Amino acid sequence: MVSAGLDPFTGPVELRMRAYHRIPQSWSRPKKEAALWKDTHPDLDNVLKAVLDSTNGVIFHDDRQVVKIKAEQRWGDCGRIELTVTELEEGA
Repeated sequence: MVSAGLDPFTGPVELRMRAYHRIPQSWSRPKKEAALWKDTHPDLDNVLKAVLDSTNGVIFHDDRQVVKIKAEQRWGDCGRIELTVTELEEGA
């Protein structure tokens, strides 16, 4: 986990992203309870691109270091993005 004071990763990394989008309050209780996967706007690739662009120089020096990605978006009680970045061994 990267926090203030730590240097960005320098080698290849794996990024796992889970984006949660707030369930609209106008939805009925059954619809809210059934909601899991978000397959509406914004597109997952657009969310991922925004995350990669915003983490350049913070978590890694450049997003080209991201060589492996697992990404998904879901409905949730509150909007948030969860990231896990793992440095990979070079040559492995």
